[in-house]
Amino acid sequence: MAAPRALPLSCLATLLALACIGCRQQPPMAIEAPVSPPEMALIGAVLLDGLGDYSFPVTSDHPEVQRWFDQGLALAYGFNHDAAERAFLKATELDPRCAMCWWGAALVLGPHVNAAMDPADSADAWTRLQRAVALAPSASAREQAFITALSARYAEQPLEDRRPLDEAYAAATRVMVAQRPEDPDAAVLHAEALMDLQPWDYYDAALRPTRCWPTSARSRPTTPTSRSVAATSRACTRWATSRTTTTSCGSPPAWKATVRSLPKPPGTPPSAPASPT
Repeated sequence: MAAPRALPLSCLATLLALACIGCRQQPPMAIEAPVSPPEMALIGAVLLDGLGDYSFPVTSDHPEVQRWFDQGLALAYGFNHDAAERAFLKATELDPRCAMCWWGAALVLGPHVNAAMDPADSADAWTRLQRAVALAPSASAREQAFITALSARYAEQPLEDRRPLDEAYAAATRVMVAQRPEDPDAAVLHAEALMDLQPWDYYDAALRPTRCWPTSARSRPTTPTSRSVAATSRACTRWATSRTTTTSCGSPPAWKATVRSLPKPPGTPPSAPASPT
């Protein structure tokens, strides 16, 4: 009785040995190539509701690009830079010739008040900016102004100390505001550029703006803080007075009251009494 049982056991052992050999001879599993930054950024790009109706018109023939761009800008203004990047890159996917879509994809890689720029993003920021610059001639004059200003923010060869680039970008946005004094987006980006020069260091213990800039004898001392407040105040006032309907942020008169309550730069003459509205 023992012999008949020995044969199946030996066969089983042989089969197991052959199976193990077969496993060892299988080619190794292929390792997926790393996903490029643009492709990675497109993962999870979805249109969102509840971001408001503010729009920055861009030049594109694709019917969906405007909504993606506006979403990217709204998210960038709301400091959700990762989601903003996905929206801007989705817009470039739909219309690779949209200059401002590449502008937005480059803009969100820069520094902001909550974080310094990641050096690993320097190459992508420069490449995207160059796409925007190359496509700028087919864009509107307003779009070209924003692309020109952003051109001062990045360099092909990244600097170890970004301070010169950040100062150059603040100066470029100041020129843009001078050229486009009625443009609220220009004022907002200029204000942010000034804030980026001294993140979270805007007022001292006595609530005085910090870090006075050198000025000539003909001008009063100014600071990035005071200039940022002034630029933002003007932008909010212009935007508020252009609105004719009540929004989630309040009607234009409410916005004006908010703007009047903002701290004024040193030396600013007192405002005239507001007329009841």
